[in-house]
Amino acid sequence: MNRLKRLVFISILSSFPAHGGSLQAQSHNVYGYVKYKGSEEGIPYAYCINLNNRGITYTNHEGFFSLKSNGPTTLIFGFVGCQPDTVTISSLKDTLLTIYLNPHELEEVVVAYREKLHMQTILGKIAVPVSKIESSPTFAGVPDILKSLTYLPGITNGKEGFSHLYVRGGTSGQNLFLIDDAPLFTTNHALGLVSSINTEAIGNIDLYKGGFPARYGNCSSSILDIRMREGSRSEHEYKVEIGTLTAGATIGGPIVKGKTSYMVAARTTYFDVINIPKRIKYLDDLEYQLALQNDGISMISLNAFDINTKLSHQRTQNSKQYLNVFSSNDFYSAYNKSQGSDNNSGFNHHNLLVSAGSRRNYSSSLFVSTSAAYSLYSNTFFNELIYKDERDEHNKSSDQAKISYLSVKSSADYYFSSKMHYKFGVDVSAYAATPNIAQEIAKSASGTLRDTTYGQNFIFRAIHISSYVECEYKPFVKTSINIGLRASTFMDQGNEYIKLDPRVSYKTMLSEKTSLKTSYTLNHQFTHLLLSNFKGNPKEVWILSSHRVKPQEVHQIAAGFFGSGHHLDYGIEGFYKKMYNLVEYRFSGVGQNTGNIYDRISSDGQGEAYGVEFLCEKNSGKVRGTLAYTISWSERSFRDINQGEPFPFTYDHRHVLTLTSSITIQKGWEISSSFRFMSGQAFTLTDGYFAGNESFESHNLYSTINGYRLPPYHRMDVMLTHEWTSEKGSLKHFRLSIYNAYNRRNASYAHVNPSSGKLVLTSIFGIIPTISYGIAF
Repeated sequence: MNRLKRLVFISILSSFPAHGGSLQAQSHNVYGYVKYKGSEEGIPYAYCINLNNRGITYTNHEGFFSLKSNGPTTLIFGFVGCQPDTVTISSLKDTLLTIYLNPHELEEVVVAYREKLHMQTILGKIAVPVSKIESSPTFAGVPDILKSLTYLPGITNGKEGFSHLYVRGGTSGQNLFLIDDAPLFTTNHALGLVSSINTEAIGNIDLYKGGFPARYGNCSSSILDIRMREGSRSEHEYKVEIGTLTAGATIGGPIVKGKTSYMVAARTTYFDVINIPKRIKYLDDLEYQLALQNDGISMISLNAFDINTKLSHQRTQNSKQYLNVFSSNDFYSAYNKSQGSDNNSGFNHHNLLVSAGSRRNYSSSLFVSTSAAYSLYSNTFFNELIYKDERDEHNKSSDQAKISYLSVKSSADYYFSSKMHYKFGVDVSAYAATPNIAQEIAKSASGTLRDTTYGQNFIFRAIHISSYVECEYKPFVKTSINIGLRASTFMDQGNEYIKLDPRVSYKTMLSEKTSLKTSYTLNHQFTHLLLSNFKGNPKEVWILSSHRVKPQEVHQIAAGFFGSGHHLDYGIEGFYKKMYNLVEYRFSGVGQNTGNIYDRISSDGQGEAYGVEFLCEKNSGKVRGTLAYTISWSERSFRDINQGEPFPFTYDHRHVLTLTSSITIQKGWEISSSFRFMSGQAFTLTDGYFAGNESFESHNLYSTINGYRLPPYHRMDVMLTHEWTSEKGSLKHFRLSIYNAYNRRNASYAHVNPSSGKLVLTSIFGIIPTISYGIAF
């Protein structure tokens, strides 16, 4: 087997073209950086057009570019929202340039992608403009990246109100969220009302639904690669935003002018304001006692906070260092007090990400990035019950899970020739997971009745070593190929997995404005997410591949046609995905008081997903919009779930139609809307209940899994935005958002009423208006 893998590796490497030496000898390099004028921040994926051969080159994520020239040439540099700059190069020697583009106010609104879809080699990649997210209607009155992404084809958000992503029939745990090279293990924030990623801190967003480049690993459904923005190196900037549910502030500027800068963005919620009237009322002792005697006293507390901090230092023109820190915390508590008992239950979620790196171009053709990253996610669910009657008991229980990640990686961009661009790198990472620690304590006046800990109070550890090589090759003017190979070794205690992931994307231009693309990718994922429910809130537990749980294996093939014309960008894409070694909680057959989480799961799952996606966009002018439609199928099968028979995936929505629009009424005034229609979500109804015995825990009984469908889901959101500049030069804005504008009561849950035997549908959200006000200076 090892010999076969070496032969595959050698054969793929040998397929990379190796010619071009004579061209390199006759040509010289023009290289450097494209930056914003004033802030000194590099512009990712700015374009550079060589007028001599009409070739187009794009800067990398740091604004670095390198191209070959055979003689004097004229170059045009540009980016959306900036004034293009033209440079004439007469030297025949290697030339270093620093291009400064001046942001300007466009005569007409343009919310354009960095690179047209039909021009990209990678199939399934979307470079998402932050400006488009900012103009989308939102639930909480502030821009939300994850909720905006669900209006793209092939992507849904699962349960209404939550910040999960389900891409092309995959699970939420199969997505890789990267923030400056550090993975984010959960995106749910403030009960899912907002995502944990603050749009104000984002500089650049790349989304991959397929055609995954070899530089990304340990994911199997999608990649969201986010680069946090840097503070200006020339002047200080301040921004404050206050909304109905959240408030935030962003500051940034130079520490050492022209060299070192900082950026800090923080947000918080103030849901506890709703408890103020109750707290004031219960200051009156009579009111307090009456409440205890009648319905009791109940309060819900929710606090959510997140902060992003980034320091960057430009040591030399060719070298830059950065430090990024992200932290978020969620605390929820439901408190109920009566004459007979006190009960308090809730949870605490915590995220911490730290990454530091150095990026440098060592020559006109070689750009190297080195980084270290740390990520931690932990959650604790708790319940406390105090009996104040003759029992006089104090019961406490908690359930905790966490996962941590530490890595060091190095990657390089090598611009071999005008037709060939190599990327290669190595990544060494360590995982530590504690999937389940459950504790129960019961005390009374007579002493301790029970003090028990279930589950693994030890840590599962693993080392993951991976390397990759990929090549962007343009053999002909109308043809480009991205081909790569990723090799991974995953070692836990006493077990080892060695995997090879080949990736290839192919594009051919049918005309100047249309292209045809195909791709094949194989992905192995060594981490697995288990989702359950705690009082209507998702409970997320991560486990690692081991001798009992194999790595997930996902094959995906896709093909699509893309074009541009008449102010429209459009594309139609088909995909087929086959998944192996999926993991899910068992519905039955769990041993009594088992502390081992592996006894509670099935890990032999297979899945199949396929469908067709359509996208049409208009990104310029006073009227802009997006139309997206997806028809898809997704199903699962496990040996010991549903009698081994295939069943629909929970979020198998057959039809998904979304429509977004933004209309500039007049200067400073814009109205935007979004509409979504989805086929009903699959769900399971119970047929009975097993009370448990000495051998097995109690559980519900099912005749079929996901054999029923909720009614179709549809909703419209609208938002009115007004922007203006004050007399002192401050930029202000006001947003009025209306979620679920026509008050559609969409069903989120279903159960059978035991008394009447009738099906009961439960909805969560009706119409919700929110406002926000912001000022930047």
